[in-house]
Amino acid sequence: MTAAGHRGPGRARRILRVAGAVLLACTACAAPDRGGLAPAARADPLPPLDWSAIPAAFADLRGVELGASGAPARPGDRLLYRLNLRDGDRARDWLVRCELAEETDRSATLSLTLAGVEHEEASAVWRCSVWVLALDDGRLERTAVDVPEACMRQNLLDVALAFEALDPHAEGFDRRLFGLASTLALFEAWRENEVLAGILREIASPPSLAGAVRFLFDRRYELSPSLYEAERDEVVLAGRTLPVVRVPLTLSMGGSTVMRLVATVAASTPPLSVGMGVLAAHGASSSAADRRVRLELLGGRRAGEPTP
Repeated sequence: MTAAGHRGPGRARRILRVAGAVLLACTACAAPDRGGLAPAARADPLPPLDWSAIPAAFADLRGVELGASGAPARPGDRLLYRLNLRDGDRARDWLVRCELAEETDRSATLSLTLAGVEHEEASAVWRCSVWVLALDDGRLERTAVDVPEACMRQNLLDVALAFEALDPHAEGFDRRLFGLASTLALFEAWRENEVLAGILREIASPPSLAGAVRFLFDRRYELSPSLYEAERDEVVLAGRTLPVVRVPLTLSMGGSTVMRLVATVAASTPPLSVGMGVLAAHGASSSAADRRVRLELLGGRRAGEPTP
C-alpha cells in the first residue's frame, strides 16, 4: 500500500509507504493461533500525575466523552495523551494535546494493491494542532501535523475485522483495508515534524551499526503492524463497551528493529478519530529490556462540548 502524497496545484508528495510484505503477512490471519499477544504482556498502569501543577489547557481535558458511532470528525475534536519513557533509572513524561483544526486545500490519494488489483481512495487532508508539554521541565511546544481524512475513518480495527472475515468479495472489504494507512499516517506525520521527531529520536533505541549507517543516508523510520498476532478484546470507555484490537508494531530505523510495541485500537468514533482510534500503546527496546515506552489516552472532547 502506498499513499501518493498531498496533491496540490502542480505537486504531489508521498506521505507514507506500507511495504507489500505487510499485506502478505496480514493474509496469515487465517491461522487460528493468536498466542503472540498474551494478556500478561500488557503494561502496568503509570504513576498518577499531579494535575494541580499542570496547565488548564491540558488538565481540563481529563476524561473521555464520545460522540455518536459513525459520526464524522469535525474541527474542535480533541484528545489528550500521556507519553512516558523509562530508561533504567531515568524517566521522562510528556502530555500531548491533539485538536483537529481545519481542512487544508490539499488532497491525498491512498493506493492499495490486493490480489493483483489496485484500489485507490482520494481523501481530503486535515490539519491537527499539537501541543506538547514536557512534565519534567515544563517546556511547552506547539506545532501542527497534516493527516488524510480517510485515515481518521478507517483504522487497524477495521483491517483486523476484514481479515478475520477472510472474504475479499464482501462489500467494502477493500475500503476497510485502507485502515492500514491510519496508524502509519499518524506516525509519518510525527516523523516529518521537527518537534515530534525529536521525541521519536528520544524514545527509539539506537539501531545496530549497519542500521545506523543506513539511517545516516535515508533518515527513515518504519512502523510495521503484524495482524497475524492481533488479539480482539473489549474495553469500557465513557460508559460504553467498545471492541478493540491489540496489534503488535515493530519500529525500525535504517532497516534495523529498535522497538517492539503493542497498540490498542478502537473504532474511529469521534473524538477518537483524531488519534486514529489509538487508545494506548506500550513496548520495549529490542536491545535493552529496561528501556520502555508507554502511551495512554487520558481524555477527549467532541467539538462544541464544554469542558466539565
